[in-house]
Amino acid sequence: MPIVDLIKVLQEFTGREKISIPASSAAVLELASYEPLAQYLNALAKDAKPERAAEDLFTSLARDIAGLKSIPQVFVGDGFVDFLVGEEHGSGGVLIELKPLFTKFDETCVRRHPVKIRAISLSYRRTSAKIDKFSMSIAQFDEWFALKLEEDVDFRERWERYRKFYDNYKQYLARDYAHQGSGDWNLFKLFIEADLRLVRKGGRLSLLVPSSIQTDEGCTELRRWFTSEHTLDELTSFENRGYRGVVKGEEKTVKIFPDVDNRFKFGFFKLIKDERAPDTHTFDARFYVRDPARAADPPIKYSVALMRRFFSKVSFIDGVSVRD
Repeated sequence: MPIVDLIKVLQEFTGREKISIPASSAAVLELASYEPLAQYLNALAKDAKPERAAEDLFTSLARDIAGLKSIPQVFVGDGFVDFLVGEEHGSGGVLIELKPLFTKFDETCVRRHPVKIRAISLSYRRTSAKIDKFSMSIAQFDEWFALKLEEDVDFRERWERYRKFYDNYKQYLARDYAHQGSGDWNLFKLFIEADLRLVRKGGRLSLLVPSSIQTDEGCTELRRWFTSEHTLDELTSFENRGYRGVVKGEEKTVKIFPDVDNRFKFGFFKLIKDERAPDTHTFDARFYVRDPARAADPPIKYSVALMRRFFSKVSFIDGVSVRD
């Protein structure tokens, strides 16, 4: 069916206030013109959740009208969004939060679902959550989660869709990112590899990242890459516990990032691209810095050769002196 005709069919269908069930193509002409509409009404008649029925219809429409692939249940940090569409065209795609078109009213008809247009917000997922990280132990959560998967069909389907999306997305990223190593593919690791591509040979890259870059097993490949193909020039690690400073004439403890937990550690590195350092190379290292002004203090001279000799995972073990 030409796209113009399909859009007209869709406009006529969505303009209805009520549709009798079981719906017939004689009463609702659009059903004979576009099979997914008939499948949509049939799903509602069989008591499918309005949201789930709308998702299946949306997938067909995105494909047939715009030629777009729809990725369901995309995790965006605070919760899930129903769909990501257009990602395959390289623009990052568009997030879509669906609302049902119709809802089953009784055994005789479906009615238009009341929709209030609003900006997409996922904050409600935090405020409505019945479980937070302080309410149960890890063992209790694992037990609850296993039971939830067993008893809640919709929850299980959404979890499986998320797992499948994550696995597929990881495979997609693996085509272009060769130094992510094991474990979770944290965004900061991807940004390091992507940003280094933008730097010319002999150019310098410096980024502020979590301190896990120093020792986490999942960052081993990045650290090995830093020291085997490039020159690591500096590594400075900060604590967020605060330092004594004067604010508006009053001495007080000042945290570098006030809204971040004081146990969190982070740091920055400086890297020279595509210039492998000699085996005798040492880089400037500073650890446990609390006051940014101390980032210019005399550094520890950290031996790359010694690190390779003693640490199979090429870890940057921190210390406050060369003796450490």
